[in-house]
Amino acid sequence: MKGIGANIRKIRELRNYTQQHMAEKLDISQGTYCKMENNELAVKKDTLEDIATLLEVTPDQLKAFDEQKILNADVIYNSNNNQTIHNYAIDSKLEKLYEDKIRLLEEKVEHYRKLAEANRSENDLN
Repeated sequence: MKGIGANIRKIRELRNYTQQHMAEKLDISQGTYCKMENNELAVKKDTLEDIATLLEVTPDQLKAFDEQKILNADVIYNSNNNQTIHNYAIDSKLEKLYEDKIRLLEEKVEHYRKLAEANRSENDLN
């Protein structure tokens, strides 16, 4: 999945927003929003600006979003099949989005770890 829709989806997921949340804020149906993310429906300029505002990025950042650059590495293979890695500076807002997402995922892991430990303890008592 490529195109502006894929970029919107990635940044929306980093924000932990659902399609339903975005659709409600944009005053459109969830199905219409889904079609935009799947590149089945063109995103109008004013809608793109509204989406960018909700995601706290600029329309240009939405258009230019590149997950590989966000990960700070773009691997290119030359004709000898050798790798060349190019590093890129990333926008501080996008970097913070990834850091926030990682933190939330770590919190979920810790929560499930505690549930598993409690479940094991309960089973040991039985």
